[in-house]
Amino acid sequence: MGFRIRRSFAVIPGVRVNLSPRSIGVTVGGRYARTTINSRTGVRRSYSLPGTGVSYTSPQASGTPRGRGTVRIAPPQVVPAPSAPGLFAPHGEKELYVALQQGRYCDLEQIASRHREVRMTCMVIDGFHTPDTPQSYRRLRGMFEELWTSGYDPAQDPFLTKYASASTATVGLAPGISVTLPLHRPAIALTLAELRQENGDLVEAADLVESLEPSAPAAVSLAELYGLLERWTAVVELTEQVTGRDELSTFLLVQRAAALRELDHYDAARDVLRTLLGRRSVPPELRHLALLQRALTYAAEGKRVQARKDLEKILAEDGRFPGLAEAMVELR
Repeated sequence: MGFRIRRSFAVIPGVRVNLSPRSIGVTVGGRYARTTINSRTGVRRSYSLPGTGVSYTSPQASGTPRGRGTVRIAPPQVVPAPSAPGLFAPHGEKELYVALQQGRYCDLEQIASRHREVRMTCMVIDGFHTPDTPQSYRRLRGMFEELWTSGYDPAQDPFLTKYASASTATVGLAPGISVTLPLHRPAIALTLAELRQENGDLVEAADLVESLEPSAPAAVSLAELYGLLERWTAVVELTEQVTGRDELSTFLLVQRAAALRELDHYDAARDVLRTLLGRRSVPPELRHLALLQRALTYAAEGKRVQARKDLEKILAEDGRFPGLAEAMVELR
């Protein structure tokens, strides 16, 4: 969350040192591609799509189990205005500003109960700041359901407009895919869809994303949901015009290949995956996903030797990759 003390300075062009009370980090790279090494959070590689406001972040920490079972919600980045609330500002506005400035997120619920005029503001900040755990899931889902159904739009929120107009939120849409979006209604909807998906409410999640304006993040969310619902023809139609080489497009094309396989179009599925695997710029997690889907395609065709080779490539680099163990058992 924003309102944090942070110092950042350039050492040489393209290399920046970041200091905060809890960590020290070094960032190498430019606006659209960079690598950050942090003493507390490890190594991350980030890629932005110019002109879209969408970015992809790939965590590089080794030995960390990864799965699709939890919603990956990062705290919204709130950029405060230069001036604090004035003397005659409403009490709720003052309390919320001070709480955020001091990092007292535990006070948000109480502030919301005392000052109804900032209740939704507290809820959206609290919702994105709270990690998704079995203990917090029910509360999180309740908050995002209310935020969405009430028609609340952070872009029109008086507090956020005045003090944090550059706020963003990062939402995990699928394994290896996160997007950083303005803190507007689509960010709420995509997060709620992930929460519904986590609870097994796939149809409700898909209906929600379908109601949004078409976008690359919405397409990624829908492609995964359609796959889980086994709406293979819908996946193929959704990905018909995808030709980009960015990470979101790569994920969509992997889903397209999986759908084509399920529709028994094995040659077409392998053609898509061969093109993707021939690119050098594909991040490791997405490359492993493409290899896994090609192995499953080979297995469906009865080509067990080729399938095993692709699985062994994944095993050599990431033995914990989701779905790998199950696929290897099937090939025994």
